[in-house]
Amino acid sequence: MTYPQTSSCERHQAEPPCPVVVCDAGRWLRRMRLPADALTDLLRMPVGDEMALFEFDGPPLGHDSGAGVARARIERRHDGVWRFDALWTLGIGNARRRGSIYAVGEFSIHSPSKLSWDARHGRAMRRLLRIVRLSPWATRMAVAMGNHSSNNR
Repeated sequence: MTYPQTSSCERHQAEPPCPVVVCDAGRWLRRMRLPADALTDLLRMPVGDEMALFEFDGPPLGHDSGAGVARARIERRHDGVWRFDALWTLGIGNARRRGSIYAVGEFSIHSPSKLSWDARHGRAMRRLLRIVRLSPWATRMAVAMGNHSSNNR
């Protein structure tokens, strides 16, 4: 019986690192429709703290829609790394094609002007962007339906 002559290091090589997406922080803030000082607030957050970008848990927002939840949050995990999660289950918009949207991922802030995330979190980052950009629309609909506590903009 013969055994292969490869070492254990060659047989169990580590996977190659995931590609990283680097983004300009100012552009990211504009696309998220966040104020310019939001990045400063993220940098000043203590570890474990959470920032709610958008939260809605209320009555139905239309005649043919059911109750649902919409939220987007960012939490500081450890030095230089933030975790985001977003959820959209409101029965409005494209709810007939896609009943819910969920996104979770991590990003890093390298300097006051650069953000980065693994390429595998790119789809989740686009979903986060979509949910945050829908928040003013949901707020306007809630106010129009009589939910005046949603008028916090």
